[in-house]
Amino acid sequence: TGDHAISSGLILSNEVLTGFAGSRLRLRSDNTIDIYGELLNTAEDTELVFAELNLDSTGLMGIDNESDSVSLVTGNISLSNTTGNEVANAGSTANGSQLTITADRINLDEGVFKVKGYEVVDLQANQAMVVKEEGELLAEAPLNINAPLITGGTGADYTITALDAELTVTGSDPLAALPADHGLAASLLLQANSVDFAGRVVLPSGHVHLHQLGDMTSPVTGDNIEIRPEAIIDVAGTSQQYGPEIFITDGGTIYVQAETGDINLYTGSEFDVSAGTEMGEAGGIQLESPNGSLDIATGVAFVAAGNGGDFLLDADTLDVDGVNDGMAY
Repeated sequence: TGDHAISSGLILSNEVLTGFAGSRLRLRSDNTIDIYGELLNTAEDTELVFAELNLDSTGLMGIDNESDSVSLVTGNISLSNTTGNEVANAGSTANGSQLTITADRINLDEGVFKVKGYEVVDLQANQAMVVKEEGELLAEAPLNINAPLITGGTGADYTITALDAELTVTGSDPLAALPADHGLAASLLLQANSVDFAGRVVLPSGHVHLHQLGDMTSPVTGDNIEIRPEAIIDVAGTSQQYGPEIFITDGGTIYVQAETGDINLYTGSEFDVSAGTEMGEAGGIQLESPNGSLDIATGVAFVAAGNGGDFLLDADTLDVDGVNDGMAY
C-alpha cells in the first residue's frame, strides 16, 4: 500500500510485505488485489522478492501510481480467478505507470484475470510460461511477454488479450526444455489490436490462434500481425507410450487472423503441424487477412510431415518475396 491511507479490507503495507520476502505467499480476494503506488522491500530499499506467489482474484489493479514502476519478483507465480466473479473493464491508463512481473515460471490458471490501472504491463518468464485449465489473462494496456517458451497443460484452453493495445511476444529459445507437466491438445489464443510475435509456442497436437482485432469501419494503419524471424509455433504431434502400447498423435492447427490489417511473415519464422510419425496425420495452417495483405518472405518454414496436412490462405493481397501479381500464387 505504500504510504496510502486505506480503511477497509486486508491491508498489507510495504513493511508487512517485507516480512514475507523470500517466502511463499498466497493472496485470495473476491475482487481485485489493489496495489497502491510502488512495492518496496523497506529493510533493504530494494524490490520485493518472493520464493513463490499465488494470486487468486479477479485481477490486479494499480491505484495512485502515476509514473511509478511496480515490480513483482518471484521464483514462480500463478495467476488465477476461482471466485466466479469478474470485474468490468475500466479502459486504458495514461499516467506513465508500469507493472513488471518477473518469475522463473509464470503459470496462467483458471478463470478471467484482469490487469488494470497501468500504462504498460511486462511479463518476464525466465524458464517458461505455462497455460492451464480454461481462462484468460486480460491486460488493459500494451502487454509485453518475454519467455523462452510458452506451453500448456493437457486440454488447457487459454486466451491472452491486450485490450485496445499491442501484444508483443519475445524471447524465443529453440533449446528451452518443455516442463514435465506440459500436455496434449491445449489451445492458446493471443489477441490484440496489433500482434508482434517473436516467441516460441509449443502445444503438442494443440491449437494456436494469433488474432489481430479491429473495426473495419475505422481501421488503424499499423495494426498488423508481425511474425518475426525468431518465431516458432509448434503444434506437431508426438508418440506417447502407455504401458506396452505406443500411441501416435496427429498434428494440431495454427490460425493467424488479421481482421483489418496485414500479416507479415519474416524469413526464419517456423510453423510446424507435423504428425507424431510418418504414420500419423498432419494438421493444418490457416492464414487470413481478407482486408489486408499477406506478405511471405523467402525462408519461412511451413512443416507438415506425415499424411495429409491442410493449408488455407485468404488475403486481399498476396506478396511472396516481393512478388504480388498472379505469379505469387
